[in-house]
Amino acid sequence: MKPNSSGKPQILIAEDSPVILVTTLGEERRHIEREQARLVAIIEATPDMVATGDPDGHVLYYNRAGLHMLGFEPGLDLSTVRFLDTHPEWAAKLVAETGIPHAIEHGTWSGETALLRRDGREIPISQVIIAHKGPDGSVEYLSTIARDITQRKQAEDELRKLSLAVEQSPNSIMITDLDANLEYVNDAFVKATGYSRAEAIGQNPRILHSDKNSGETYADMWAHLTRGETWKGEFINRRKDGSEYVESILISPVRDSNGQVTHYLGIKEDITERKLAESKLAEQIEELRRWHEVTLGREMRSIELKREVNELLAQAGQPPRYPSAELVE
Repeated sequence: MKPNSSGKPQILIAEDSPVILVTTLGEERRHIEREQARLVAIIEATPDMVATGDPDGHVLYYNRAGLHMLGFEPGLDLSTVRFLDTHPEWAAKLVAETGIPHAIEHGTWSGETALLRRDGREIPISQVIIAHKGPDGSVEYLSTIARDITQRKQAEDELRKLSLAVEQSPNSIMITDLDANLEYVNDAFVKATGYSRAEAIGQNPRILHSDKNSGETYADMWAHLTRGETWKGEFINRRKDGSEYVESILISPVRDSNGQVTHYLGIKEDITERKLAESKLAEQIEELRRWHEVTLGREMRSIELKREVNELLAQAGQPPRYPSAELVE
């Protein structure tokens, strides 16, 4: 013991003293405990399911999100729960025969499976399985992380339906960028124009233009589109083989989530037959009109002649030859 600068005694401890060693170990333990508590807090707060289990597949731990996804109450006794029991049959088979063996051999496995809630509802998930091994290479425990992908699956299903509807539409459908370069055409476009998808993609729709559309029509179309408005009109276009056809076309701007126009969508209908039928009907109507004028003129001249005959007979004191009913116009 030795007094310090203030005269009070102080205890001197050697650097290799057991007291220093105990103090250091205590600080390290507290640091490890704080880090463990931080990690547990993170795992408990994550919206994804995190779970661990023994090598035989018995569940040892679920975080809050995992319990919620499966419909389990907090504090549930997990001793009787097995990983495979929380999957529908098809997913359990995939996990047992592919997921876990692959994770044991390679360390991790990822894929899309499903969870089976306590109420029987199936939840699609994106799942990762991790095999944790000891120094001797044996599996000490398994862990899994799963994310609910219900909304993504629903969006994919809606997109698939829309894609099928567009592809199977009887009308030609095309999508262009803002420079009017084709990025997509459906099967009806291919059939109507004679251009394959490979030939059309990247081209400008002007490959279909004939010399029978006015510049004013194109100017009006672009004026509407650059204002972000829909345009509707008709074009006389030319197929790959050079034959001409008439199309009714509706072009609309496509906007992103911020309202910015990113593409143009064109829906086109071949109205060649309809235009021919309309033209033929117009010709028939005109022919009927001319025939009616000729016939009506002849009838009017006949009525006038009968009137003149009756007038002459009346002047001669004779009865009319033609009844008045025949003289009605």
